[in-house]
Amino acid sequence: MVRITLYRDGSNHYIGFDCSGHADFAEAGSDIVCAGISALTQTTILALDRLVGLDMDVQADQKTGRLRCLWTNQPVTVDKSDLLIQTMMIGLKEIQNLFPEHLSLSETEVLSNDSI
Repeated sequence: MVRITLYRDGSNHYIGFDCSGHADFAEAGSDIVCAGISALTQTTILALDRLVGLDMDVQADQKTGRLRCLWTNQPVTVDKSDLLIQTMMIGLKEIQNLFPEHLSLSETEVLSNDSI
């Protein structure tokens, strides 16, 4: 199962997400659930970088299926970054609705990136 946790700061704005695990829907290379999740999360990271200009800490490990992305919000970027994460969540929730045994989504509030 893929587990995705979204992190929010005390102002209820997104400051990152952590994705780990494997969908195990099908063999590696043929897993449409994994492919959908990967496309959404990786495109969101690219958009946060290229469209919003966020300075992010991104860590990825293909073997474990881990993708972690954290950032510090700035007043000029917070609305754009929140919108991109909300857009990613629309797609992820649809995948979760279709394949609930392969994807788990959660959100948590954290005091800072240092506490994640």
